[in-house]
Amino acid sequence: MSNYKGCVEVQGWKNKYPSNNDVVCHSVPCHIKCSGPAPVSNFFTSYIEPDENNAGILKSSFRGRPLRGQEIQLPEGYVGVVMKSVDKTVTDEPDKRFRMTGHFRKLTYWNWDQIPSQNDKFVKAAQWIKIAHAIHTPLTLSSKQQEHPLDTE
Repeated sequence: MSNYKGCVEVQGWKNKYPSNNDVVCHSVPCHIKCSGPAPVSNFFTSYIEPDENNAGILKSSFRGRPLRGQEIQLPEGYVGVVMKSVDKTVTDEPDKRFRMTGHFRKLTYWNWDQIPSQNDKFVKAAQWIKIAHAIHTPLTLSSKQQEHPLDTE
């Protein structure tokens, strides 16, 4: 472990992103106090259907509450990863070790009975990645601009 406080050690990056580790990723707006396997395909994904009133929107439910969702692609050059703690015991130690168990290039995010919009956090995060790239990419000046940087023509 490291001498730095709060370090995270990630294992499993040697193979980059093997295709057999593709996972289906859903972000549901709730906290589930379970740390084991769950038959998600039996009780959730098999009930997802298109919303006939809203193109590109999905509908489902969780514990009887309606959900509205949308699938979004991660920006070009980005990949989401699923991590699992490799630490066997829970401690107050700030250092954590994780192993990559899967990856995804798209995800479905869900809202409670609210149609997804441009104001949702996942959509805004994807937009921010594009904005951050644009403002941090160095600009190159043409030879004329380098000779006369104050010319606006």
